[in-house]
This record gives sequence, structure tokens and C-alpha cells, in this order.
Amino acid sequence: MFHKIVANFREVSGVCEGFVKDAVRTNPALPLSLITHKFQPFYSNELKNKFFKEVNLYLDKAMYQYIISRSLLHEGIFSWGAVTQYYANFFAISGLIRLHENGFSRIGNLDVEVQQQSDIYEIRKTKTEGLHRIVWSKFYALYKGFDYKPQIFYTVYSPINNNNYFESDRRNDINYNPASGYQEIYQTYSTVKSLIKERTKDAYSADKIELANEWIDSDTRTQYRIRLLANIISEIDALSHFPTHVKERLINREKFIQRYETDKRYRVRFLGWLTGE
Repeated sequence: MFHKIVANFREVSGVCEGFVKDAVRTNPALPLSLITHKFQPFYSNELKNKFFKEVNLYLDKAMYQYIISRSLLHEGIFSWGAVTQYYANFFAISGLIRLHENGFSRIGNLDVEVQQQSDIYEIRKTKTEGLHRIVWSKFYALYKGFDYKPQIFYTVYSPINNNNYFESDRRNDINYNPASGYQEIYQTYSTVKSLIKERTKDAYSADKIELANEWIDSDTRTQYRIRLLANIISEIDALSHFPTHVKERLINREKFIQRYETDKRYRVRFLGWLTGE
């Protein structure tokens, strides 16, 4: 599957007007009003390039969110740091899903799923409610037994505690449950300082995932998902028919990492991911 992804996207630049939703909205053969909850054939010669554009944009968003989440956690802003880290995860898996030419888009009040099937695409309406859960389930379904460096990424290919919604439920609990999250507001300075040390330990290892506790494990998995997306993009870019666009994207990523990440150790790590490390 990994080699099919590389072969598929090396032929497109990822530089184009509009997004997947624009291809859906402007397709004359299937007006939005005729899209149903059952998959229908959807013909487009633009989607592959738009999918790869979104793959790259989601990598940038995931890396940015992760950098900001680390900053918040190191300031003892645990709840918002955890929510921000969740979105780093969500953006990373959204990019990974799009590598399969599968994705979810919102067009006004309409949520749709587009997927590549054989030599055509298919499209259907999806439920507006619970969309994050749908996305997580799709990610785990697409990456079950995925064949890219399974000895390194095996943990992120499988749901935590066999629960597809673990990350989404954790985010919801912290953010929306009145009895959970935002406890740092009421804790003493010394307690917060102690928790910063406990919750921001960097347990990342380049060749294996070591699990410790909820906060550290969440950080480690976030890094691995972003790394997976960055590594696969680097494999595509190494064989791309559009080396000028590849170089420009890499330069732009290096610039914003240098701008926002103040820790040299992390900067070196992130830049390594972009080149396949």
C-alpha cells in the first residue's frame, strides 16, 4: 500500500487552485443537491492534485499545532495545551487519510466523504454530528496493518485500548466536562510547577515507542503521527516529477519551524522528519 501511495502522488505537484471541496462544489455532473448518504460515482481529473495539496497543508498545521501545544504545556496551561495537542493529532491523521485519496470536507452545511475506488472516486453525505469520531475510525481502518516501517510505527496503526475514539473522548472530557480539565486554575504554583515536570517529559525515541503515562504517551503518539506523515511525504517528494515545488515547500517548512520552535533539539528532530528520519 505504501508503494502505491508513493507512485500515485509523485505525478502531481500539490500546487493548484482550490481544495477538494471546491472540486465537489463545482462538479457539473453531480450537483450538491443530488448527493445522498450512499456512495455515488464521482468523476474528476482534479482531485488527486487537490488531495496532495491538502496532505501538505495538514502536515504544516499539525506541526504548528504541536509546537504551540508544547509551549502551552510548559507554561502549565495543561487543559488548552492538551486540546491543542489533540488538534495536532487530528490534523496529522487528516493528512494521512488523504494519502489514500480519502477525505471529509464541509461545504456550507453539507459534510461529504470522498474516496478513491478503483479508477474512479465515490462521494456521499456524512453525519455532521460526531464527525471527529468518523475521521478517527477511518484512519484506523485505512492504516490497519499498514506496511510503512511497521516496526517503528506499529503503535499508531492501532487504536489505543482498542478504542477508536480514545483521543477524541479525552479531548471532549477535558474541554467540555465541568468536572474535568482546567484544574490548573485552582492549583498552587508549586503543584503546577511539579506537574509541568511530570507531564512534559520527552519520551520520544527514533526507533521505538516507549509508553509511560497518559500525558507523556499522548505527546509521544502525537510526535509519531506527525513523523509518519512527514516521512511518507518525503518518500513521495524524493521521486516527485515537480522538484521545484518540493524544494519550495521544504524551505517554507524549515522557516516556520525555525520561527516557532525555540528548542534546538526539537528543531533538529522536526527537520529530520521532513527528510525521512
